Amino acid sequence: MPFKDIIGHDKTIRDIQRLMDEDRLPHALLFTGPEGIGKKLTGFSIAKALMCKESKNDFCDSCPSCQSISKGNHPDVALIQPEGNSIKIEQMREWQKTLEYRPYLGSHRVTIIDQAEKMTQAAANSILKALEEPPLGTLICLVTIETRDMLPTIVSRCQVVRFSPLSCSDFCKILLDKSNISGPQARLVYNISKGQLSKGISMNMDYLSKLRDEWIGSFRSPSFDNISVTKTDQANLLEGLEIMAYWVRDMVLLQLGVDDALLTHQDMLGELKKEARKVPYRLAMHRIDIILQTMEALQNNANPKIAMDCLLWQWDKSTNKEMVMI
Repeated sequence: MPFKDIIGHDKTIRDIQRLMDEDRLPHALLFTGPEGIGKKLTGFSIAKALMCKESKNDFCDSCPSCQSISKGNHPDVALIQPEGNSIKIEQMREWQKTLEYRPYLGSHRVTIIDQAEKMTQAAANSILKALEEPPLGTLICLVTIETRDMLPTIVSRCQVVRFSPLSCSDFCKILLDKSNISGPQARLVYNISKGQLSKGISMNMDYLSKLRDEWIGSFRSPSFDNISVTKTDQANLLEGLEIMAYWVRDMVLLQLGVDDALLTHQDMLGELKKEARKVPYRLAMHRIDIILQTMEALQNNANPKIAMDCLLWQWDKSTNKEMVMI
């Protein structure tokens, strides 16, 4: 998997390769951007490119050096991740001891600090010297979502590399290559995972399909006879409501004549078209508002039972009002 095979970050990869070609790669890089879109993968790819025996400033992904990095046992490549809820000072001290020695197999030593925002204050302060005066051949890649979550003294010592969210087409292309998910389901996974590729690849489609059937089946009934409003699992409620929001949104898009390829629930197109003919546009838009308000309430820690009772009341009220107007 050479650099050219990293999908969705063409400009970022070109900039990194140009710096490598010009021998100007900074000793400290701070990768920022949405979760699960390839930041850590890019860090490991740079490590491979620096150590690959077959390619210059790129990597073959098949030589012993590339393979050992992929397997996580290369002596000159380290991955530091949170232990529990944080990256601790003890982890950083152990890592800094390795910087006292020359690389074992090549000219570089690469360290990737994943979820760098989870470093404790002591851990973050302890790496400032390494970031400012690193040993020759040292590359440190810090991975985070937002620079605002990092100490300003760390950010100022790194070159910030911003990763944009994956487009839906890029996401679906990778997803179809790396999972058993079908093409029509890919856009649903993209929307539910918020474009987080790692989350999308690991998503259980059997669970997602069952959840979708339950919620869409329940919401077809004006009185919500089939839905359990005693659920206390906030995460499940939010997932179900989000699936339903996209379902109603798809109905609106169909009513507006939008291309079917832009629908989230493409694999249920026939049923969507039937529903879109039954539900007036104004009512569908109001239902989306009701769902989004309920999701916001749950995200603000509203009581799930009360939040769902309010949703059911508003839904029933809006349905009856629309029927009266008709």
